[in-house]
Amino acid sequence: MPITPPPLFRREVTSAEDYISKVGNTPLVRLNGISDEIKRNILVKLEFLNPSGSIKDRAGVYLVQDAIQNKGLKPGGTLVDGTAGNTGVSLCAFAKLQNYKVVLFVPSTLIQDKVDKLTNYGAEIKKIEIDPKDSLHINVLAAEYASGLDNGVHVDQMNNLNNQRAHFENTGPEIWKQTNGEIDAFVCGSGTGGTFSGTTKYLKKISNGKVKAIIADREGSGLDHYIRSHGAAFQAEGESFIEGVGKLALPGNLKDVLSLADGSYRVLDSEVIPVIYRLIDEENIRVGGSSGMNITTAIKYAKTLPEGSTVVTVSPDDANNYASKLFNKKWLIEKGHWDVIPDHLKKYATYTKEK
Repeated sequence: MPITPPPLFRREVTSAEDYISKVGNTPLVRLNGISDEIKRNILVKLEFLNPSGSIKDRAGVYLVQDAIQNKGLKPGGTLVDGTAGNTGVSLCAFAKLQNYKVVLFVPSTLIQDKVDKLTNYGAEIKKIEIDPKDSLHINVLAAEYASGLDNGVHVDQMNNLNNQRAHFENTGPEIWKQTNGEIDAFVCGSGTGGTFSGTTKYLKKISNGKVKAIIADREGSGLDHYIRSHGAAFQAEGESFIEGVGKLALPGNLKDVLSLADGSYRVLDSEVIPVIYRLIDEENIRVGGSSGMNITTAIKYAKTLPEGSTVVTVSPDDANNYASKLFNKKWLIEKGHWDVIPDHLKKYATYTKEK
């Protein structure tokens, strides 16, 4: 099957129209070393090659257009939302080209790499202490803030179905075309649920249900337990460096996850980090935490399928958003992850800047 090699540089934009034209159509690459080793094809869609550096550019365009066309946002107005980083960056990048302001409510624990990126795009940041048992509260605060503005709109990425619509109309069709329909499963983590739900709905529809959909979940999230218990309860344990994915409650874009997901896996940070380092060494691809989680899960699930099967996943963002942790020897040692990295790969832990 034809697999496009990754381009060397992220695409630059000069206007809102140019931005829209360059969102999507990202490369789908085969992880040759891993695929050959397990005798199944692991294909990854490199979403960090979108203009602002993440898969959220897809939904960001739809969400901003919805605010303008359907929610009455006027020129010079303010977009407000809760985010763990990437959607906020996408909103800022697209809104900045059209002279809109952006106010973002973020978890107080958000990695500084992402905070810096949001600030550089001109966002006003409001850090919020979040109770892990009430992960949707940040969205409520954003809605309340937006309601007090004369010309402001709550984007509501969690519940706005234009989020998953972006993936139903774009991500899913791209994957189907790039694989010539030769795909057995789609694996994806869930933050808002837009990528998983939209892409899955398209792939199941076009394949008449042949394509299986698997949720990737992290430590500290209860989504895997929720799916395995058929919706009985959320149960979570541990904590993870991976941001932007994982749930202890269902947002609107994930309400029908039980009917969409054919299974789920919970993977540990200690499993994800070595995979991320291996990709740098073997494929020259630097992926972020959620990407590593997706790929680790794809490998696990692929091993349950017949040899020659094809599993597709996405790389939502790159390693730059996690550099101060992923490649920081001090942090890795403190968290007990240093020894899980093979000795010949430890040379990539080169982060030295103190935040």
